[in-house]
Amino acid sequence: MANLAECRTKAAEFESRAARATDWQLKATFKDLARFYRQLAKHLEETGSEKSQPPQSS
Repeated sequence: MANLAECRTKAAEFESRAARATDWQLKATFKDLARFYRQLAKHLEETGSEKSQPPQSS
């Protein structure tokens, strides 16, 4: 499961990619992905899910 910081980082990364994309379909896909990660971060924040998850080792 992704954590809050990862979701925010991914959202920013996809926003940046959307801004640089020249193909309209690729731009739309990156914007959708950014929106998904922002929504996931919001959900994690609201539910406190991140706090209840045990630390994961790599």
